[in-house]
Amino acid sequence: MTKTIIIYFSLSGTTKKAAEAIQKTTHADLVVLTPTVAYPQSYDAAVARGQAELEHHQLPDLQVTWPNLNQYDTILLGFPTWWQQPPLIIEAFLQQAKLTNQKIIPFTTSASTPMTDSMAVLRQWVQPTLLGTGWRYQANSSAMTAWLAQNKV
Repeated sequence: MTKTIIIYFSLSGTTKKAAEAIQKTTHADLVVLTPTVAYPQSYDAAVARGQAELEHHQLPDLQVTWPNLNQYDTILLGFPTWWQQPPLIIEAFLQQAKLTNQKIIPFTTSASTPMTDSMAVLRQWVQPTLLGTGWRYQANSSAMTAWLAQNKV
């Protein structure tokens, strides 16, 4: 029997809704990634910070509040898509978590950017052999169920 955890970052609440919908189906543990310094509430200010992080490759510091990840076989990793890729808080998590052999199955929220764009970046941050099939959340329960089944969750 495998043990699964959902770890996600959400700025506007959309990815949080996706993570909660997945958790309702999988009953997996749920953890939110929180930066030490919160992103601004203003959309424009949050965009400016995200752009600066990306341009200067500045990984935000995280409040380390996740459990021992060695007890999990699978990590469902959620994030909004920013500039056709995961926000750098996801890379910060992957570096700090020091994962061993967990399968990482990403999901993203985006109005239009396909998951393939984020997958290319994730392959640089994660051993490709440990990366499951990604999915762009669209509040479609049958698509979510199919994605979970495809990844054997």
